[in-house]
Amino acid sequence: NTRFVHFSYDNELRSRAFGTKLGLETGWNCHISLAEGDFDNFSVDSDSNSAEAETFHFYYCKARLPQGIKNIRPHLVNVDNVPLLVPLFTSCTPTAIKEMICIMQEN
Repeated sequence: NTRFVHFSYDNELRSRAFGTKLGLETGWNCHISLAEGDFDNFSVDSDSNSAEAETFHFYYCKARLPQGIKNIRPHLVNVDNVPLLVPLFTSCTPTAIKEMICIMQEN
């Protein structure tokens, strides 16, 4: 089977909006941020409106998927294979994209 996966340099809100235009599933648990960092203090862009902020908070707080490329492999071993099935990866760097492609090829 062939399926489309989009790796985006943008944050979740912008990536989900673009993913929707592409016809990707962009609802709850349908995207993973590959960014490394402190996700407890992660916030939306300052130019976001309150509806976007509420949407981000809903998706971010409800998600049960790993955040950050370093958490993908442990999730695959200890939880499930859902990170291999999502169509949208956000906040990507070239290094993280390369690593995620390697993970996909391994599995």
